[in-house]
This record gives sequence, structure tokens and C-alpha cells, in this order.
Amino acid sequence: MKLFITTSGIGSRLGDLTKFTNKSMIKIGKKPVISYIIDEYPKDIEIVVSLGYYGDHVKQYLELAYPDRNITFVEVDNYAGPGSSQVYSQLCAEQYLCEPFIYHDCDTIIENLQDKIPMNFDYNFMVGYKTNSELYDSFDYDEITGKVIKTHMKPDSLEGMAAYVGIVGVYDYVTFWDHLRKAYNEVTNTAPHDFMVYHKYQMFNDLRAIIVDNWTDTGNVASVKEARKKCKDSFQILDKIDQGIFMIGNQVIKFFAKDGVVDNLMYHYKYIADFCGPIKQHTKNFIVYDYIDGENAIKGMNPGRFRNMLKYFHKNNLWSEVNYIDTEYFNVCKDRFYIDKTLNRINYFKSYYNITEDKDIYVNDVLIPKEYTIENMLQEFRQFDEYKNTVPTNWHGDFVLDNMLVKDGQFILLDWREKFDDIIPFGDRNYDFAKMNHNLTFNFNSACRELFNISEKDDRIYVSILADNYVLACRETLKDFVETYYNVSYPYINFITGLCWVNMSPLHMLNPVCKLLFYMGKLTMYQSLLAMKA
Repeated sequence: MKLFITTSGIGSRLGDLTKFTNKSMIKIGKKPVISYIIDEYPKDIEIVVSLGYYGDHVKQYLELAYPDRNITFVEVDNYAGPGSSQVYSQLCAEQYLCEPFIYHDCDTIIENLQDKIPMNFDYNFMVGYKTNSELYDSFDYDEITGKVIKTHMKPDSLEGMAAYVGIVGVYDYVTFWDHLRKAYNEVTNTAPHDFMVYHKYQMFNDLRAIIVDNWTDTGNVASVKEARKKCKDSFQILDKIDQGIFMIGNQVIKFFAKDGVVDNLMYHYKYIADFCGPIKQHTKNFIVYDYIDGENAIKGMNPGRFRNMLKYFHKNNLWSEVNYIDTEYFNVCKDRFYIDKTLNRINYFKSYYNITEDKDIYVNDVLIPKEYTIENMLQEFRQFDEYKNTVPTNWHGDFVLDNMLVKDGQFILLDWREKFDDIIPFGDRNYDFAKMNHNLTFNFNSACRELFNISEKDDRIYVSILADNYVLACRETLKDFVETYYNVSYPYINFITGLCWVNMSPLHMLNPVCKLLFYMGKLTMYQSLLAMKA
């Protein structure tokens, strides 16, 4: 007996969640959906997985997360457009499934599955769940005999029927494949899917119903949000649609959708490896390291501990200058990193939310005149000597307490930045200081627990954040540190912090934090600019 999972579809109902990866890779809690599926089956079961849309992501992940599992991958050549369908994807795997098997949709999660369905069987079965079945393909069944009486395709489903959850046990595999081929050849007005075949051809004479007591559907945006909200096995992080962090057993697996990012990260890693945990392995789109059982650095942070931490990294040359980067090239990259990237992101953000900067606004009762657009402030920023005199240095690139663990008194850095525009592995240490300044004000805990508020009315915006006073007090320590050890003014660092916030706003468009970051960033840039000019 085998397990068959199709992951070849494009996940069209999931919007931006599948813009950069496969729908089976959507994260719920600590794991992608496909891990919730595989983890419910015996470790010795043979698994067949069809690959199509971003299939390479699925294959890389499964080989890293389940190196001891027996998994056969089947490439689907046509997974989008004319001629593509769930049925076609299933037919591509027929040669590997000429024996009884369980078919499991890649967007359905059932907890304690082995207690509910048989892992070995001599009959065909269909799995259902009692819910608002009008929204789903469904079936009637005899509660005494347990047999499926009739199938119903939405919108003909009626309340009280069992919704089909996307799991079937196929004992009579010959009949199954015969009917799928028949449907693929005969159904031309729509893309055939498995339930359509069961319904149209009443495929099995003896089809038993198994009704489960839980079901998580991850096939649309609303259901994913609900699943994430209910999931108890999670950790705090602001998810990005093109990246992911998964925890599988004692491993941390980081995902990057864009090709080339991992190579750049690994090159940067060579120069800061002494400050980081060891990397176990990496592939084109994934990095794997062992889970480090340390304490997040932000816990129990206070000015004294914070000062010692900064001095430790200073003493060990995390931010030392480098003199083998062409100055002119560095300045070009610096402009693209700070100026061009910011403007590109902000223009997208303003267009999405229909925000203009052609009038005066008040943020927390501070007047920001219309002349102080983000673009104009960036151009003024470029003229300051501290910007002009910036030199290339070693750096981390995302130097925040949330990316730092403390174990046995040692600080361990995580999640370094890929590159400084096109420069790898060096960058601008002032950016590290600005990111830390950001984190002392607004961190993952504040964002994930929504410990903030934003209100808008006409030209007045109010933003507020609930923060730890001990952590906030560390800003004075940071101010003293950068001015004493690196001769850079705190308002300059604070301006870059505001720049970071407005840059972050388009990265979290599905989260209410995005507007908070935009307006808090603009206010910080404005106030810092005035301080630098004073």
C-alpha cells in the first residue's frame, strides 16, 4: 500500500500565498502543509508525490526534511493551461501506483489520521467531514452500513451531507485508473478532478464512508488564515510570501523562493561564521541548521547586558572596515540600496493603498509639511557628510535581538542579510545599528501579538506601540555606543531606522502592521532629518 499526494497545481484560489511557491509549502504553525500530511502516515509507507508548479521547491524540501522516507517524485509536464487538470496530474503517476493506495489532497490536514482511517484495507473508501457541505463537493452515506449512497458536486450539495475532504482509499486501482483515463478523454468543457470522476461515473460499486472529527482545509486564503490562527504549535515571526522558516524535529529549515539567494547567504556566512551557528547543509532554495536550544536575546535585555553585547561584537570585529572594495562602486551600490530600493517599494505601497504625499499631514500631532515627501527626505539625506563618508565594512545585515540567541553566555547570530545591493559579503555597519534601533522600539513580539495601534482620520494619523521599558532604555546605550566607538550621530542612525520601516511596509501587505511601519517610518525620517540639520 502506498500514499499518493499531488502537488502539481498552481493553487489559484490562494492568491499571493502561492505567488512564489507551491501550495503544499504554505506554512501553518511551524511546518508546511505537506509535512502535516506526511507526518500522519507510517514512516515505512511508500510515498508518491507529483510535481509541477514550483515542484523543485517541494522536492528539495522533502529530501531535506525526510531523508529516510521512501519518496518517488513524478514530474507533471502540463500543470497549467489547456489540457492540465488534477486528473491529468494523477494519471502521470499511474505507473507507480499499480497497487492499493491512499490518495491525499495536498491542501487537507487531518489530525490523528491513523486513528481514523485504515493503513491497510481491502475495500474502497471516501473520507468526509460534517460541516457546511453546501460549500464543498459532498456525499450521502448510510450510517448503519457505512456505504456511500450518492455523491453531489457543489453547488448541488445540501446541508447535512458529508463534505469530501480530499482523501480516498483506492483498493480497486484498475477501475480507478480506467475511469480517470475515460474522464480525461471525455470531459473537455472543464478541467476534470477526482471527485468529478467519482460523481460522473459512480466509480466504485462498493464505496465506504469514513467520517472524521476534524479537518483543516488550506485550499483558500480565508481557510489558511483560520488555520494559522487556531494552530497552537507555532512561533513568532512576521511571515513573508517569498520566504519561510520551518521547524522539523530538531532541524530548522529556511526557505528562499528566489534562486541565487542561498548562494549569496552562504558566501556572506563565510565571513561571519564565527558569530553564527553551524550550517548543516543547503540546496538551491533551502538552508538547514540544527535547532539551537538558547534563549532569545531580547528576553531579560537591559542596558547593562546590551552594552556588553555591543562591546563583544565590536571587540571581535563584526563591523571592521574593509579596504578592498572600489569606492565608486560602493557608493553606487549604497545609493541603490538606500535610495532606489526605498523609492521602488514605497511607490508600490502608495499605489496599492492610494496614498499621496501632496498635502500636509500630522502623525502623532507632529506636522509633516507636504514638501517633506519620502523622496525629498532621501535626497537631503544623501547630502549629509555621514552618508557621503560611509565606508564598506563587515556587517550582519539584519542585526536585531530577535535574530540573536544566548546560550552558555555566548551570543549567536541568525538570519544574516544576503547582500548590500550587489556587494557580497560586505555592507554598511550603520545599517546594522539602525536595524537594532528599530528592534529596540518594535520587535517580533510587538508585531505578532499586535501590540500596536494605528488610526487614520483625514490628515491625522496616530500610531502607538506597547514596548518593554527595559528594552527601550537600551536606545540610550546604543546612542552612546555608536557615537563613542564609530563617531556617527544618533539622528543619522535614527533616520536609517525610519528608512527601514518604510521599506518594510510593502513586505507585509496582508498584515495591518504595514501602515504602522509606513507612517512611523516617515515620522522618524522627518524628525531625524530636522535633528541632523539643527
